[in-house]
Amino acid sequence: MRLSIVLVLAVAGATFLAPELASQVEVETDLFIADRGSQMNGSDGEIRRYTHTGMFLNTLPAAGSGALRGIGFDLDDNLFVARGNSILRYTGDPFVPDAAGFATGTKAQNVEINPVTGNVWASFGVNATEAELREYDTTGLLLQTITDPLFVQLRSFCFSEDGDRIFLANVEGNNVLVGDVSVTPPVFVVHSSLGAFGAAAYAPIHIARDAAFETDDLYVAGDYIAANDVLRITGAAGLGTAQSILNVSGITGLNAPGGIWVDSWGSLYVASRDRNMGTPGLFSFRLDGQPQTVAPLLGSEHINPIDVAFLKRRLDLTIDSNVDNDVFQVGGNSAIVIGDNQPTIRVNVDAPDYPNSPYVFLFSLMTNGQCANGDPVRPRGEGLPFSIDDPRRTPLELDALFLQSQQMLNASISPGGFIPFILDPALNCPQSTPGFSLFQFGVTDANGHAEAFIQFPTFPVACFPNPFDVRIGFAAAVLDMNTGPVGIGVISGAPTCLSLFLL
Repeated sequence: MRLSIVLVLAVAGATFLAPELASQVEVETDLFIADRGSQMNGSDGEIRRYTHTGMFLNTLPAAGSGALRGIGFDLDDNLFVARGNSILRYTGDPFVPDAAGFATGTKAQNVEINPVTGNVWASFGVNATEAELREYDTTGLLLQTITDPLFVQLRSFCFSEDGDRIFLANVEGNNVLVGDVSVTPPVFVVHSSLGAFGAAAYAPIHIARDAAFETDDLYVAGDYIAANDVLRITGAAGLGTAQSILNVSGITGLNAPGGIWVDSWGSLYVASRDRNMGTPGLFSFRLDGQPQTVAPLLGSEHINPIDVAFLKRRLDLTIDSNVDNDVFQVGGNSAIVIGDNQPTIRVNVDAPDYPNSPYVFLFSLMTNGQCANGDPVRPRGEGLPFSIDDPRRTPLELDALFLQSQQMLNASISPGGFIPFILDPALNCPQSTPGFSLFQFGVTDANGHAEAFIQFPTFPVACFPNPFDVRIGFAAAVLDMNTGPVGIGVISGAPTCLSLFLL
């Protein structure tokens, strides 16, 4: 699933597709924590589901046996689990395990999905004799089994953004490997020997790619011997260098970092996996130095949390206009002409994972810099609470339009239809004619679709400098009825901008 915000314009009967204004790869919402259970008795391992803000939702039904070591989602909301000797599949929300196992092997270590092909990859084995990678299609058909002299014990792994490379935490090899999976069989080399950390027998056990800045920078957690540092590995394939990004030795309760994840708005999640050494649970840290706004889920896990993954949802926001001769390009941006007519635009949201759910359209004035570059001050936020003082909110300006949007969001918790919001510039321009905005909030249809119509006022040229160019940013939010008013199911991470141009 891909989140795209696109401006679609129709002029004089011909349809034009403007350049993509913003895009994100999927939208992160609920998080899942895998607890491997007791090392002596793997039957007590389990998977628990939380909102992005840490509210507990439910424990998934038990399936399989043995130690639970890794989890990952495919592109269709299916959860895959590495447990015992098996790869298990929980099919879609509400995540009921399949009756038959997806695949079996020897001591399953981890499972991840290639973000481009959608194929399921799994690592197996705890020594050089057993160590192997397997690739399956979406039905569970085995496509290839991969071995390599560099494999010692493959634990966690992740893919590059383009899906062409796989990065492996080679525990007993005490290094990170990289393989080119665009060829068959893949070719592997040592990506990083971990420098001084490798000399101390760091034993990398979990690895994650930096999704916040869309790079192939990696974050690695080590096994018990040198587990105080979470490392960041940068550099081209085979030339990676490691440095400490986080030392946990002084963080109360966080010992023996386990599964890690970097979300798309710059937070590093670390599972504290050993209750004998600290507090089992999930900790989160900002990578850009901003204050962390997601509190640790201290004590959230019973025994040994070992991995974390996010469910990802789809949100498409589009804007189109059918006014003739009122749409053109100004400064490289799609613009709509306002003046002595009243052009109307239609704003659409498609959230197929949220049918019959409350929604709201958000909008505000924007600066040219924010439209061109996003908002560097506030990180992108998805699946998060929406309030003025929350730094994770979608980056819209704090103006009158924004405040009215927020009021509509509050109203959408108990939606009652629509608000005929009047756009009246009479104070600044007495000769103007008010416009209107309809259906700013309500309930999506059975397909997760909703739309709003905005008719802009007339703006006589005498009221404003000529030419006059102002930007309005649009975003959308859809509520998850499982979490009620405390959490948003999905929200636009970056606004799409429409330029209003007065000739």
